[in-house]
Amino acid sequence: PFNSYDNPPSTIPFKVSALKKWTYQNMGIGGETSNEVAARFEKDVVQLKPCYAVIECGVNDLGAGYTAEQYISNYKTMLELCRSNNIKPVVIRILPWTNGTNEQLQIRDSWNEQLSTLALTYNAVVINADTVLGQFRPGGNSGNLWNLKPEFTDDGIHLTIAGNTALSNYLVNVLQ
Repeated sequence: PFNSYDNPPSTIPFKVSALKKWTYQNMGIGGETSNEVAARFEKDVVQLKPCYAVIECGVNDLGAGYTAEQYISNYKTMLELCRSNNIKPVVIRILPWTNGTNEQLQIRDSWNEQLSTLALTYNAVVINADTVLGQFRPGGNSGNLWNLKPEFTDDGIHLTIAGNTALSNYLVNVLQ
């Protein structure tokens, strides 16, 4: 379980809103795939008429065996909805994942590159948090940042309050 759900002040949306003096609505649901996020994007995001939509998903897709085509198609759906509704998308690339296999993380790297290319065609802000949250995994590709830094996770997949704080600060810096 994602430990910050029971503690809203520890969540990324809360921290970003406090730093930027924005109001926010956190519509994230732990454990969902990009397909599930895309399916509820109209109702849970577009209908709220936000200025920005911060979108982050993908680890669950990798774990579920989705294809790159499925993942990118789901993101395209969300980015199209942002474009047609004058919402500025902020796309967070798939985060480091200590529990993923080397094969899954090689796929992650490929998907992240495809996602970045797609997102930029929609004038999205693309957030690559690897240098903030990730650390080198021995036995992986040269220069990888596949594992979450231990100080940012208790279980190898979910961010702790410290991880959320680090990602929030990075996100705000990029948005400045």
